[in-house]
Amino acid sequence: MTPKPQQLAYLWPWKYWMTIGIGVVCSDKNPGDCFILASDRLGSFGDEFSTRRHCKMFIQPEQGLYAVSADDIGNAAELLAGIYQQWAATPVRSRGYNLIRLGMQRAAYEYKLYQFVTSVLPQYPIDPKVDWRIEAAKLGLTDKLFEEWRQTRTGCELIVGTYGLYDDGRLMSHLHYAAESGEVTPFPSCGFGAIGSGADNALFWMSYREQSLGMSVKRSALHVYEAKLMAEHSPHVGRDDIELLIVTPGQWYQLTHKRRSVDGCPVSLDELEELHRKFGPSSTQSLGSLDGDLLQGDRS
Repeated sequence: MTPKPQQLAYLWPWKYWMTIGIGVVCSDKNPGDCFILASDRLGSFGDEFSTRRHCKMFIQPEQGLYAVSADDIGNAAELLAGIYQQWAATPVRSRGYNLIRLGMQRAAYEYKLYQFVTSVLPQYPIDPKVDWRIEAAKLGLTDKLFEEWRQTRTGCELIVGTYGLYDDGRLMSHLHYAAESGEVTPFPSCGFGAIGSGADNALFWMSYREQSLGMSVKRSALHVYEAKLMAEHSPHVGRDDIELLIVTPGQWYQLTHKRRSVDGCPVSLDELEELHRKFGPSSTQSLGSLDGDLLQGDRS
């Protein structure tokens, strides 16, 4: 179907790309020392047309920064550039949890301000180079513009993974969620999250599996793979197009529907398919855990 002229403004610059993005913290040698990200590659112009070659995963191994995105991928790339700058300016030995979150929050705030200055202020006689709050007070627009500020969105969601240092020098993986509101929050203690139109389905499955950060890489990868399949029940999530990123303290591995195995990777897509057929919805206890959750009655 050819979009009507009045629809075109809503189709460009592809602000309504839909997706699934999944992130989990898991364990190899120490609890919480690895993480996994996953996405699809379907992008949609509303309900009009779509492509299956839309990459939503960002990999910056030189800075140890990895992410999956949802909604406007261009906005996500711009926001990640700001996070990357904050991260690159932080000395490696200083990259503890507090500075990780502070740097991401600062970048998200600056990007929300950028969106506000470029999309809201042009509607008012306010120079974008001056402090808009002072000018709003002069014009009697304080309440109106502060409400506009509260309603401003970054236009994207992100799950960002990286590593921080303990005082003893050990590396600990961290996943953070950057919301469209500009707020950055750490993943909850369960160690998993999802974004995009298929998020609810994926979160349901991860909850059913009782995913936790102490679970092994292979077990967690299977749960992520299953969650991606569950997310495919959304019409805006691609099928048979998973991108899976497994990150350990010393190496990262990327699997796709075309590159199904990588030397050294603890799991392959073919193995995950086989495990999915083997276990179905039954328990995956035998695949391992470091957090002592192999207790009688464990449903996952």
